[in-house]
Amino acid sequence: VDVPPIVDGSIGQPIPNPAVDQARFALRLDRSTHIRIELVNALGHVVRVVTDDVMNEGEHVIPCDVRDLPSGLYLLKASDGVRIDARRLVVAR
Repeated sequence: VDVPPIVDGSIGQPIPNPAVDQARFALRLDRSTHIRIELVNALGHVVRVVTDDVMNEGEHVIPCDVRDLPSGLYLLKASDGVRIDARRLVVAR
């Protein structure tokens, strides 16, 4: 399954959605920068830090392991310290 295209500085829709074991999503950066991507539950708690690192300019496909999470609605939240972008992710069992 192809990851949907996105615009610079944002994250794409997670595929598959709903996810059972793992989802993946695209991230396109218009410059090299530090990126933190968190998976946040419906209560607003960070349940997983997907990445917290410097990433190069360009497009990246990032996996997100969800096999140990309970069913529910989550938010993938990406921040470079200036911009924040988020996408919904449903985990289904």
